[in-house]
Amino acid sequence: MDKLKQLTALVNLAKETSSEARQSLLREVSGLFMDDPEELNEQELAFFGEIMFRLAKEMEAKVRAQLAETLAEATVAPMALIDDLANDEIEVAEPLLTRSSLLGDTALLAIIEKHSQEHLLAISQRSTVSDRVAGSLAEKGDDRVLGSLAGNAGADLSETTMATMIGRAVDKQIVGGRLAARTDVTSELAKKLFQNVSAAVRNSILSGEPGIDGDQVDRAIEQIGDGIDQGLGEDDKDYAQRFVERKAKLHQLDLGLVETFIRNRDIWKLVAGIAALTGLEFTVVRQSIFDPSGQKIAVLCKAINMNLKTFEDIIEFTDFKRSRTAQDKLALSGAYRGMTEDAAKRALRFLRLRKASASGAVG
Repeated sequence: MDKLKQLTALVNLAKETSSEARQSLLREVSGLFMDDPEELNEQELAFFGEIMFRLAKEMEAKVRAQLAETLAEATVAPMALIDDLANDEIEVAEPLLTRSSLLGDTALLAIIEKHSQEHLLAISQRSTVSDRVAGSLAEKGDDRVLGSLAGNAGADLSETTMATMIGRAVDKQIVGGRLAARTDVTSELAKKLFQNVSAAVRNSILSGEPGIDGDQVDRAIEQIGDGIDQGLGEDDKDYAQRFVERKAKLHQLDLGLVETFIRNRDIWKLVAGIAALTGLEFTVVRQSIFDPSGQKIAVLCKAINMNLKTFEDIIEFTDFKRSRTAQDKLALSGAYRGMTEDAAKRALRFLRLRKASASGAVG
């Protein structure tokens, strides 16, 4: 039976009008579509699009979000449906805005013009952002958007776009520092950016360095840029926690998602993700990740059964001050390999009990 016949059979079977029945049907249809969408002909693609579009319209946001997550990696999909979901509320639109290759510049520019800063923030996190889209984000985005865009190595930022970002940023320390740390910034532009970041940053760079020359300034800016990754504002932390909470509610929070946070160099989503998976407070995990020894985060990662390669990526990513030697990292890897998951889980249970005791819930 070809897909079109299977789809017709599914639709004919949906005699019930309950939300549960329609939700189940939408899962069946989207699953059937994702089996091999590249093999669909034009008629089949249109038929799938019509059915999914109609069903999604009748569903609550949580269900539409699940559909958007399913379609986010698709290389072929009904464009009317993709466009509709991408223009939905952020809970629904976010997977497509951050990952869908089917959304071109024209669609993204239209979304930037009429949607929330949350939508703009999601677009700023795409693996690639064209200069046209980046320019629009620079003009419309708030500090969170500008900071995210500045730190996105896949964003094509012209000097004009960078200048706009610095001019509009309220917190020039974060945006300026991230821009200055980019590999595509010329030495001349780095010096201009340095002049535009806050006095606090300039003073921290220049203190104790009278007569610092241009090359030293460039190196200092790069060092500041590395450190700024851990100095994101409260808005960034709040957004990261809300993002992870949404993923957890959708049953989409797992170690695979944590790995994307590492690849995207998104420190606060990494902290929030590990906090959610371990059941610990955000602040406890943050302290563990920023502990130079690496031993605390090793225990937490082992307790959630993280593989060695991902743990090593975390150790590399969080070495903000480049203070860990190759020997240090080798020792951490060896310790992680030798640690048992049971021992790590016992330590995690102790941390949870200590937290509960401190809050008056135990003893």
